[in-house]
Amino acid sequence: MYYFQSDHKVGFALTQKLKDEINNYCDFAIGLRTFYKLWNVNLPEDRYVCMVRHPYEVITSAFFYHQICNEEWAKTLNFNYYSWYLARFEKSLSISEQKFVDSAVFSKNGLTYQERLKGMSIEDGLIYEMDHVSRLTIEGMYEFQYFSSPNVLVVRFEDFMDDYDGTISSIIEFLGIADNDDVLAKRLQKHDLRRIDVKRIQHVTNKGLIKNRYKTVFTPAVYSHFEKSFPSDTLSKLGYGST
Repeated sequence: MYYFQSDHKVGFALTQKLKDEINNYCDFAIGLRTFYKLWNVNLPEDRYVCMVRHPYEVITSAFFYHQICNEEWAKTLNFNYYSWYLARFEKSLSISEQKFVDSAVFSKNGLTYQERLKGMSIEDGLIYEMDHVSRLTIEGMYEFQYFSSPNVLVVRFEDFMDDYDGTISSIIEFLGIADNDDVLAKRLQKHDLRRIDVKRIQHVTNKGLIKNRYKTVFTPAVYSHFEKSFPSDTLSKLGYGST
């Protein structure tokens, strides 16, 4: 079995579109695994295209998106963050996983997650986001044990921005699904954010596709909080420099 593995604000929407496009065109069977916290798994007979994203960008993207999104967990009191996913994808949970999932409710003091973010300054909101939903994403990527496995292709979300066509070619070659198939490659081009009008896509908040957008909003206090909150090798383990 082949899988796209991603996380919230780590290319989930994109990998879902790529999966559907490839499966429909090739009569193939690629699965989708979301949330590294729930899928720290690797079977040697399978192949995995694993998405990662710069943790600073995860936080920045999530902070802006969660203020405008229509996701129930963000807009509803006492609504579990994982409910939507678990209702649509088959995933049996261990006892420890179930306890972890049950704890993922982020409304507090009569305010939804979205309301709380909207009431904060950018600096405070980034730190709050870092401590809650984005923490799950970043910890999940950091804790994943199989990025160096031979049956895993690690794709940075930023690779799609820098070289979409080359990244798609690498994925197609890794999966072995279509050799030099220009038709499939062209079909997949319609999901390239640089080729489409991103202003109409709600989950894309970086409408100008600014590279390293975090540099426009991170303050010394935000950088410092990150350093105190995550292991010192978090960025390097995920393939990013110190800044």
